[in-house]
Amino acid sequence: MFVKIIGTFLSRGGAAFLSLISSMFIVRYLGESDAGGYFTELSFATFLSTLVSFGSNGLTLKLVSNRIGNINEIANQNLLFIIKNTVIILIILNVISFFYENNINMYFICVYGCFFSIAQSYQFMLIAKGNAGVSYFLNNWIPSLFVIYAAFFFPNYIYIYTCLGYIVSTLLLYLCLYRMKDHDRFDKEINDEFKINNRWNYLQQDILGQIYSSFVIILSSNYLSKEDISKLAIYIKLTSVCNIIISIFNMTIYHRLFQKIKVKSEYMSLYILSFLNILGVISFMLPLFYFWDYVRSYYNISIEKEYIFIVFIAYLISGFSGCSQMLLNSMGHDRVVKNISWLTFTVGIILLNYFTYTFNVLGALIALSITISLQSIMNYFYLRIYLL
Repeated sequence: MFVKIIGTFLSRGGAAFLSLISSMFIVRYLGESDAGGYFTELSFATFLSTLVSFGSNGLTLKLVSNRIGNINEIANQNLLFIIKNTVIILIILNVISFFYENNINMYFICVYGCFFSIAQSYQFMLIAKGNAGVSYFLNNWIPSLFVIYAAFFFPNYIYIYTCLGYIVSTLLLYLCLYRMKDHDRFDKEINDEFKINNRWNYLQQDILGQIYSSFVIILSSNYLSKEDISKLAIYIKLTSVCNIIISIFNMTIYHRLFQKIKVKSEYMSLYILSFLNILGVISFMLPLFYFWDYVRSYYNISIEKEYIFIVFIAYLISGFSGCSQMLLNSMGHDRVVKNISWLTFTVGIILLNYFTYTFNVLGALIALSITISLQSIMNYFYLRIYLL
């Protein structure tokens, strides 16, 4: 298990480092204003990827974890389903743009959203099969390298290279799944599992989960300048490393933990996971605070470390909750997760609008922190109830 953790840590940690470098290059070489526009459109594209995916990530995790269906069959089903949804949404966006003028790059949003969602669904399949390290390398390193290369050499083509990164990532993930020897005996076929009603709960979870990422940028763009959007994006990018660290341990231990929980309640592994998550978050944040001036000089933008501490507290709470949401989903309690997500989403929208309007960038981070903490606490609370 520890070998897998180290492998995943190196793969996911390297991806986190490359993601930070890419954001740094974007701000330095595009400028604060253009970078703010890029981060805003990227947020719209990420939200669209949730729509075209229509619950593929959660459904895929459930199917593969419970040995339902065949790996290659699920991969092909996701591919066709997401491409079909992308074409439909692209047509709708073209019709809307015909009547209402807007400055959104709809082709970038659709292409990025399509391949981002396909790659994510394939990544979740590899994670469910215990190959988290490989999945993170293919789905996180490659897109970041494309963005870094474009920001440094061809900043005017940053949108094209962003899409190319996920196209290449998707192809490599598909080849990895295709070559996977899947000799498991499955309990039932997947024909009925891909129906819309089975995806609906997962779609709602995915949409509501955007309150922690793309929705923060999208909603804040109503109150903040492009320069402030750049600052907010940097704060979110830096603190998202905490989420990445947490996901390293969660995804690596999840497969083993889920198998134990299916047999009996497993509390010790949950406590160990919480300890590893908290230790990982602290191990990142302390050096970040110590070298803050050095980090800020590389971004070449005015950002305050006190703002980071607000979100840091929320990720400590999130780390303690472990992979509660994933376990609740895999145990068949996806409706509970959906209800929790709806509650935190509603609270988050209200807080984001009020605090961002009142306190600008600081307000957006306060709202984000409260929302992350609330959902983490509720997921952990209900997991303990169902394990009793």
